[in-house]
Amino acid sequence: MELGGTIRWRPGESISTDSQAVFAYRGESEVNNVPVVTFAFRIDEKTSGWIISLQGRCIHVGMEGLIWIDRGDGSPVRFQLDTTIRARSAPVSSTTTDYGLVSIGDLGKFLLPVRSESVTCAPKTDNCGRNVLEFRNYRKFSAEAHIIDR
Repeated sequence: MELGGTIRWRPGESISTDSQAVFAYRGESEVNNVPVVTFAFRIDEKTSGWIISLQGRCIHVGMEGLIWIDRGDGSPVRFQLDTTIRARSAPVSSTTTDYGLVSIGDLGKFLLPVRSESVTCAPKTDNCGRNVLEFRNYRKFSAEAHIIDR
């Protein structure tokens, strides 16, 4: 069963300067015991770069959402992204991703996704799919190479 078709966007275009995103301050709170500042954003479908493929049709969609920023160091803590669609025949999608500092071997700590949840609902129905991803067991992989001059 296909709930929502395929959603794709150009890498780096989610909130680029070209997207002409509009931001609004939403206040301060806590996420996972981290003090955060929250901003809402909205990007018009003409500049978002998002495309939904559904039954051979391509539908350009806008997006809106929230960004929770750590008040202490300015790093993202949570990112919520929802499609905004004018066409009633298009699926609706929402994704929320949580970020955290993750230790990787002896390399140190890195800001990486730790959990993501996506919900996509088929147009004109109550059929929805939910996908939860938990990112863990990050590992360091390395190799040594030597260039031999002949």
